[in-house]
Amino acid sequence: MIVLTNLSRNANEEKVAPPEPLAPYHHPYVLSPYTVGPLAEDVWPPIFWGPERLEEVRRKLEHVAWARDIFDTLCREAREVVTTEEPQLPIDRIGWRHSFFSPVSSEHLTFDRRSPHQYVDPHDQTFYTGEEYRYAWFLLAHERTYRLMRTLALLYRLTGESAFAAWVVNGLDKAITMFAQNHLREGNNTEALYFQPLYDAQILSLLANTCALLQGTPAYPDTLHQRVVEGIFNQAMPYQIHYIEKRPIPHNMTCYVDASLLFVGKLLGRKDWVEHALYHPVSGFYNMLANGLAQDTDGNIDGFWHEDTQFYHFYSVCPLLSIYGQLAEGGNRNDGGILPAGLTESEVAFRLKRMLLAPAEMADSRLRLPVFGDLGAPKVMKLSSYAHVYEMGAGLLGGEELQEVMAGIYGDGKPRAGLSALVLGPDSIKQEIAKPRSVILPAANVVFLRENEFQAYLKSGPIPRGHGHHDRLSFGLTAFGQPILNDIGTAGYAERPYVFYCRSTVSQNTVLVDDAEKQPIAASFLKAMLPQQTAVAGITLEDDTARLQRQLKLAPPLLLLEDAYSSENSRVFTWTIHPYGAAVLTCPGQPADISLPPLPEESVFQFLKNRRYGTSTTPICVDWQITENLWLRVWVWANQPFAYILAASPGNPRHDKHTSLLVRTAADQVAIRAAFEVYKATPTLVTYPGDCFPMPPLE
Repeated sequence: MIVLTNLSRNANEEKVAPPEPLAPYHHPYVLSPYTVGPLAEDVWPPIFWGPERLEEVRRKLEHVAWARDIFDTLCREAREVVTTEEPQLPIDRIGWRHSFFSPVSSEHLTFDRRSPHQYVDPHDQTFYTGEEYRYAWFLLAHERTYRLMRTLALLYRLTGESAFAAWVVNGLDKAITMFAQNHLREGNNTEALYFQPLYDAQILSLLANTCALLQGTPAYPDTLHQRVVEGIFNQAMPYQIHYIEKRPIPHNMTCYVDASLLFVGKLLGRKDWVEHALYHPVSGFYNMLANGLAQDTDGNIDGFWHEDTQFYHFYSVCPLLSIYGQLAEGGNRNDGGILPAGLTESEVAFRLKRMLLAPAEMADSRLRLPVFGDLGAPKVMKLSSYAHVYEMGAGLLGGEELQEVMAGIYGDGKPRAGLSALVLGPDSIKQEIAKPRSVILPAANVVFLRENEFQAYLKSGPIPRGHGHHDRLSFGLTAFGQPILNDIGTAGYAERPYVFYCRSTVSQNTVLVDDAEKQPIAASFLKAMLPQQTAVAGITLEDDTARLQRQLKLAPPLLLLEDAYSSENSRVFTWTIHPYGAAVLTCPGQPADISLPPLPEESVFQFLKNRRYGTSTTPICVDWQITENLWLRVWVWANQPFAYILAASPGNPRHDKHTSLLVRTAADQVAIRAAFEVYKATPTLVTYPGDCFPMPPLE
C-alpha cells in the first residue's frame, strides 16, 4: 500500500486539539436544509467511486492547494469520529425515508445521530416519536455510517493511520451482523433488508467501494474479505438480481441496482453481474441511457429523465454517472457488449452531459430549481445542493458548459470543500458565470423565458409519467431572486392526503376542467419564439376533445397570459394561480348573475381554506405581498361572466403559505387574459391593460 506519510505528520498533535465547529455550509442530506454534518459524511444521494481515484487524489494533494485544505479538514473530522463514536448500525427494522417528515408542517425532520428516539421539526421545535419515525431514523443512521466508512477507508489509504481502518473494519463486522437478520426482510419489497431494493442497492455499492479501497492492505485480510462476501454480498445480491428482472424498466431504482451489480460484480470478479449491469436489454446502463431520457416527437432528447420530476432526475444521474466513471477509469467503457441501436460511446458521454446541463438550464438567477413533480421543496431545491454531482460530471466529462455551471455554483462564495471535489472534481473552475438565457427543452416539454432578473416557464406534455404531476399548462414566475409562482413539489409520501393535493391539478398554476383532479391528455404541443420572449402550449383532453391553449409573454416587469378553451359541450373551466403571501382584493369587478356548481370541498380541494367568493363581468385585480419589499399585482379578464375565489392554501413546507385565486366560468368557448406585474414600490397597472391583448399568434 502506498502511503503519503507526510500527510499525517501532525496526527498526534491534531488528535489532542479541540475539535473545530462543523462547517455550517455542509448539508449532507439534500432533502433537509437544517441537517448539517462534517464533510466526512459526504452527501446523500450518494455517488459511487473507489480505489480507481486514489492516484488522482494523491496528485491533487501534491499540486492543488484547496485539495490539501479539504484533506486536512477530512482528517481532523475523521480523527474526531474514531475517538468519539462507534459505527452506528443498530440492528432493527429499517423504515421508509418518506416517514421522516412532520405530519403538521410537512418539513423534513432534522436528523440527529444522538437522538434515536425523538425527532424534531425545525419549524416549530415539536418532537415526534413513534415506530415509523424510528425506523426511518435507522435508515438515515445506517446510510450515514456507510458513507463515513468509505471516507475513512480512503483516508486510511492516504495516511496509513490504523485507527481509520479499525473503525471501518468494526463497521464491516456490524454490517455482517445486520445482513444476517433475514427476518427483517419479511414484508419488504423483493425481500430487501433496507426496506426496498433501492436502499439496499445504495448501501451495497458503498460497501463495495469501501472494501475495494481496503483490498490488498493489512487491515483487510482474505479471511475478512471472505466473511464480507459470504455475510453481505452473497446474502443480498440475489435479491437485487430478482428485482431488476421483476421490474425491467428504465427507472431511478433500477439505476441504483445497476450500480450495485457493477461495483459488487467488479469487487467479486463476477463478470455475469457486471454484464447484467451494463447490457441488460431493458435496465442495463446502456439501455437506460438509450431509453430512459424523455424524448420529443422526433425522438430527440434534451437530457431530462423520463420520470418527469427534478429530484428523480438527479437521483438517476448519481448512479448512471458513477457507472460511467468506473468504466472510464478502467479505460474500457465498452468491453465488446452490444450497445443499443444508435448509441455510441460518444453519445453516452453526450447524454450524461445533457443530464447535467438540463437542470442547469432550468435554474433561476439564484440557482433555485423548479421542483417539477415529486419530492422537494421550491425554496430548498437548488443547483448548489447537487454540487457533488457537478464535481463528478465536470471531472469526468469536462467541457466549457459544465465549467460555467460550476462557476455559478461557487460564484456566491460557497467554498469548494466537498469530498467529491477532492476525489472527482477538476483542479480549477473558470470564474465567468454564464448569463441565464431563454431556452426551450422540447423533450421535457418546458420553455423558460428570461430577461434581467425575471424568469417565467410554461409546461406542456402528455399524461405525466413516473413521479410527474398533473401540471400541464402550468407556469411559474421568479423575479428579483424570489419565487412567486411555482410547482410546490411534494414532501414525504407518508403524508398521503397532502401529497395527493400537491400532485393534483388544483395545486398547480393551470386550468381545471369540470373540477377533475387529473388531466386525461390525448395530445399536447409546445412552441416558443425566444427572441420575442413568447411561448405557447396546448393540450387536448381525451373525453370530448376539449382543447386548452395558453400563451405567455415576458415583458418585465410584466408577464402577460392569454388562455383559450374550447369544447364540444359546455364545461366548467377553473383558472388557478397560487402566489406566495397574503392577498388583497384591490378591484372586485362588477357583480355578475352567474350559476355554477360549487367548488368541491372534499378530497384535494379540502386544502383550499377560508374561501372568499365573488362574481364579476369586468376585470378584477388582486395584489399579493410576496416579501416585505416585493409585491405582485394581477389583473384578470374573461369573455364570460365568472366567479372567483380567494383561498388560503399550503405551500411546501405547509407553513410557506400561499393565497390562491381561482376564476371559474362555464361555456364551450372561453378566453381568459391576465397581466402580472411584479413591483417594489408602486404598480404601473392602475387599470386592466386591454391594449396588451390579444397577443399576436406564434407562427
